[in-house]
Amino acid sequence: MRVTVSTNRRGTANSTLKEVILNYFKYSSPKETKTDWLFPAFLSMFLFVILGVFINSNTELLSIILNFNGVAINVMAILAGFNTASLTVFASSNKDTLKNLFRTDNSNTSFGNIERERFIKRLFHYIKSSYSDENILKVTITFFCYAIITNTFILIIGLVFSLVGSSFEDIHAYFDFFNSYVIRVVLALIGFIWASLILHSLFITVRNVILLYRYILHLGHQSQNQNND
Repeated sequence: MRVTVSTNRRGTANSTLKEVILNYFKYSSPKETKTDWLFPAFLSMFLFVILGVFINSNTELLSIILNFNGVAINVMAILAGFNTASLTVFASSNKDTLKNLFRTDNSNTSFGNIERERFIKRLFHYIKSSYSDENILKVTITFFCYAIITNTFILIIGLVFSLVGSSFEDIHAYFDFFNSYVIRVVLALIGFIWASLILHSLFITVRNVILLYRYILHLGHQSQNQNND
C-alpha cells in the first residue's frame, strides 16, 4: 500500500516570519517608519563619513568597525531578552483583556468602539485607519516580534562578521591593496550599513519601551474602572 503524505505550508515558520515583517510596515505610521530607518541611516552616514575622512589607516577603520560590532552583539543579546520578556507581559494579562483586545468585532462586548478608540489613542498616540479591522493585540505584539527578529538577525550576522573580520585583520598585511582608498570606501560603506541596522534595532526597542509603558498604564486604568464599577 502506498502512503501519500501532503504538507500544508500555511502557517510555517517562514511564512509567519514574512507576515511579521510585512505587518511591521503595515502598522507603522509614515512618521514612525522614517524615524526607525532614516534617522539611524543619517547618524551612521555622518559617523562613517567622518571616520573615512579623518582616519588614514584602513586597519584602524576595520578595528573600529569590529569593536563596534562586538559591543553591538552584547547589546542585541540584552535587547532580545527584553523584547521576549515584554511579550510575557501581554501573554500574562487578564484573559478578558486579551479577549477584548483580540476581537475585531466590538458588538456585544465590554470593549466597545469608544473604549477601543480611547485605547488606541492611549497606546499608539494616534488613530490609524487600518486598525479598525485589526485586533489590537496583533498590532501590539507585531512590533515586539519584529524587534526580536531584528535582534536575532543582527546577532547571527554579527557573530559571523566578527569571525571573518578578525581573520581578515590578521592576514591583511599580506595584501598591498588593503591600504588603497577603494578599500577604505568599502569599509566605510559596510560600517554605514551595519551601524544603520543596529541603530534601527535600538530605535525600535525604544518605541517598544514606550508601548509597554502605555499598555501597563492601560491595564491599571482598566482595573481601576472595574473596581469603581
